[in-house]
Amino acid sequence: LYPSYEEIWFYESKRRMHYWLQAHEVAHPETWIFYDRVQAHDFVAQAPLPLVFKTDFGSGAMGVRILHDRDKLHRLVNRCFRKGIVKAGGDRRDRQWGCILLQAYLPQVKEWRMIRIGDAYMGYQKLQKGDYHSGSHAYAYGAPPTDLLDWVKTITDRGGFRSMALDVFVTPAGDFLVNELQTTFKIHVQDGLPMQDGKAGCFVYDQVGQTWRFKAGDFCRNQLCNLRVQDLLQQLNCSLVNEPTGAATQPAMS
Repeated sequence: LYPSYEEIWFYESKRRMHYWLQAHEVAHPETWIFYDRVQAHDFVAQAPLPLVFKTDFGSGAMGVRILHDRDKLHRLVNRCFRKGIVKAGGDRRDRQWGCILLQAYLPQVKEWRMIRIGDAYMGYQKLQKGDYHSGSHAYAYGAPPTDLLDWVKTITDRGGFRSMALDVFVTPAGDFLVNELQTTFKIHVQDGLPMQDGKAGCFVYDQVGQTWRFKAGDFCRNQLCNLRVQDLLQQLNCSLVNEPTGAATQPAMS
């Protein structure tokens, strides 16, 4: 199965993702999940504002709200536990109810979308527009900091993840916090991700030298599915055969 069962287990579930991050001691924004309406009201009555509300599933900030008003928060709690809530752009029959997920609001953070497919690592900054980074469709390109690459490798190794996108907050103090994990995702570029001096490519970890080296090339073809297939074949100890004439192959990651 590719991606693995472990990667798919919390796909599009922010509750399950929070439980995984918590169990594996991965730094992430402080998060509270309530399955009892009275407990949720008690928390909202005294919690520092603003708070971030997130539906359990929903991408591109469609299910995210930043709430500064306590009365609106109480009304949102009632809605989540009664008639349910629909993410922006969602079908009214696809309601989520019976729980509420709230998160601490973190001002002045930067956000990186970090990607690992097999042994290839890539990343770019998601620029803030208004209150949100996700869904802004504004990006900045360049090599991710080495310590961020190290951190992403540690987390994905810990989970055994081979196909994962990590949205990482960088605080003003330089701390890293996982905002989201997604095992199935698209990429907005068509001709490779500019990663170093404007050149498209990826970073690969050199186990012998324990350093990162840049590998030039277009690794984003077919929404990264070429890399996924290549990684699966490597796991199965297979190789690409009968490559169509004239088709460009991607450099091996090993």
